[in-house]
Amino acid sequence: MLNWITKRFLKPTPQKRSYQGATMGRLFASWQTHNGTADVDIKASISVLRARARELSRNNDYVKKFISMVGKNVVGANGITLQVRAKDDKGTLDTIANNQIEESFYQWGKKGNCDVTGRYSWRDIQKLIIQTVAQDGEVLVRLLFDRKKGLQLQLIEADMLDENFNDLQKNISMGIEYNDLGRVIAYHVYKYHPSSLQSSVLGNTRERISADEIIHGFI
Repeated sequence: MLNWITKRFLKPTPQKRSYQGATMGRLFASWQTHNGTADVDIKASISVLRARARELSRNNDYVKKFISMVGKNVVGANGITLQVRAKDDKGTLDTIANNQIEESFYQWGKKGNCDVTGRYSWRDIQKLIIQTVAQDGEVLVRLLFDRKKGLQLQLIEADMLDENFNDLQKNISMGIEYNDLGRVIAYHVYKYHPSSLQSSVLGNTRERISADEIIHGFI
């Protein structure tokens, strides 16, 4: 009798493996479920988001303070400096060589040496980079070599990267060129800023810059 009751009324209900977050119904009707790629989502919004972030950094006291604090707290008063700990053949610190290298780096970091425009010091560049990433979400830094001054840095605004340039055959997406494995091999950068007078008068062209010459900092 007990077996009959168990089979008749206590038959186990088949269970289906699922996630509650994927539940469909009235309460979730307005929840978007778009599964686009990151590039597709970014391309649709990047210009507006960047423009709004810049407007806030100019006119909103809270955002202005945040950008300022990023520069002060991340870079600091002296910036990120070089500290060499090279050792000699005996395994002890080579103080003379270390001091010479650090002094050379200090001289390179002075205003007029490390920046192609001659306007910024090494600390200024660091501050600009971290504040630009906090504001725009990304920044490009080009590595250039001068015969007399050696390595020089060129800061490039994210606007200069042609985000509308796509070429499926060359594996170029939003101005960035990849190899077959997804490794970045080049950046396609405007010669002039798209909103500049030079661009409107002289026309704008793109330059293909090898990824070896570019540091792309982004969130």
